[in-house]
Order: sequence, then structure tokens, then C-alpha cells
Amino acid sequence: MNDRLVSHYTPGYCRGQCNLPVYGAIHRDPYRTSRRRSRPGRSNNFKRKIILTVINYGIIVSEELLEDGRTDGDLFRSAEFGRLDRIFVGIDVWARGCVGEFHCHESFALAKLFHISVALFAPGWIYEKFPDENQIVMGIRFWEKLKPHIRTRPLISANFSTNFCSGMEENWRFRLSSLELQPQHLSAFCHPIVGKGVVLFGRNRIFPLFTFDSIPLGKIEIICESDNAINVLWNHNEIAGRTGEHTWIISQSRTIESIEIQTANHDKTVIRRFSVSCINSKS
Repeated sequence: MNDRLVSHYTPGYCRGQCNLPVYGAIHRDPYRTSRRRSRPGRSNNFKRKIILTVINYGIIVSEELLEDGRTDGDLFRSAEFGRLDRIFVGIDVWARGCVGEFHCHESFALAKLFHISVALFAPGWIYEKFPDENQIVMGIRFWEKLKPHIRTRPLISANFSTNFCSGMEENWRFRLSSLELQPQHLSAFCHPIVGKGVVLFGRNRIFPLFTFDSIPLGKIEIICESDNAINVLWNHNEIAGRTGEHTWIISQSRTIESIEIQTANHDKTVIRRFSVSCINSKS
């Protein structure tokens, strides 16, 4: 294990509360005052220095688990057969006691290897460290590296509208109340702009915008306003039927899993508004 993943938030408090053998763990239910010891083995077969985060009435506490003589094989079996994602490792973007900054993906990769969930602290580091830089570009640079280690949840509704407002203003002030739905697959070639809209870079390229939880459909209308010609695709390679300058119709007795945009012969395309609405959709 990478020792730089270890961090101490409230070690004194935790040692007082978690006075157990090195491979034991306390599970405290936020709605109970009693503590019970987890059975050694399975998710507690941890070796060396792994940060254990326990949620105690909303307070995150941690304890460094010491060497207990178990092998790496025990650790991998613990990750494979234990209660997945029930242990959190804190990753600090400021790199205080762990791998951070633009290398947070290294910590994410290690946590994912052992089926450990992640609590990311202080992502505001981007603005504090680079206050005069383009915050959207710097944010994409940071989050794009984490994308392989983060689950993207599909949309469960095919009825929504967005102008892709990022909430970011000219002076890099962020207005949360202005934020609207963003594409689920942001990158250096597909990202929001200051104000409203999302920009796509590249000619004749396909950009995935949204994924859906296999929603049954009968007929879907898509409105996509852009400054250059585009095509709307669905389920990765199906071309939607165009019915107007900014309107497309999908009419199939199938399920919809994704919507993509295909650019034309322009280096830069900006989408100003995007909406999806079900017409006589299947129940």
C-alpha cells in the first residue's frame, strides 16, 4: 500500500474511541449509542497503513491500522469478499498526507483497487491555487483524470431541458443558482463556457452528451440549438430523424441508452440549448 495515502484527521479522538486489536473495527450506527465490534476477517483483514473512516454522528474520524502480519493475498481477498464500498479513504486535493493536486487520480486508482470508497476533500484547491486561470479549463484538467475512477449515473428520465449554464461568471465567481444540467462526458474537447452553452472542438467528431437507464420509448422529440450544423445520434450510432432546423424525432419501439452529437466541418461548435421530451412514451 502507498503510505502517502495515510492521513490523520482526529487521531487522538479515534484512538480513544477505537481501542481494539489492530485489525478490528468499530461500526457505530448514527441512530444508536452502543458500539459493536466487527468480526475480524473479511473487510477487516487490513495490513500496514490504511486509513479507516468511521462516520459517527456526521463526524469523520480516522485511525491508522498497524501491521498485523497478514499477507497481501489476505488484503486482496478482503477487498474481493468484504462488504464493498463500506470503508472510506480521505483524499485531500492539497496533498496533505496523501497524493493530491493534479495527481489525485493515483490515490483514486489505489482506493478503487481495494474496493474502498473515496471522500474527496478541498476540490476548491483549483481556484485557490490558480485564481487567474480559466477555471473551466483547469477544472476539466483536474476532473478528466478522475473520470476513469468515478461512476457516472445514467439519467432515469427522458424529459428535461438545459441551456448548459455552468454558473461561472466572467470574473470566475460561481453562482450555484444559475447552474443547469451539464453533459455527463466533459473533456478538453467538450465543456461548458462562461455563461450559457457547451462548446465542442473538432470536425466530424461524435461527442456523447447523456446516458440513460435503458428508458423504454415510443417517440422522443429532441431540440438542439447550435451555431453550426450537427447531427443527433442515439444509442451510439443510430441517426435521429430531422424534422426542423433544430428538431429531431426518435420513433422506435426500443429503449434509449444514450444521446450523442456529431459535428460537421467546423473546428468549433457551440450548443446553446438542448431539450428532450417523450411523446406517448411507453410506461
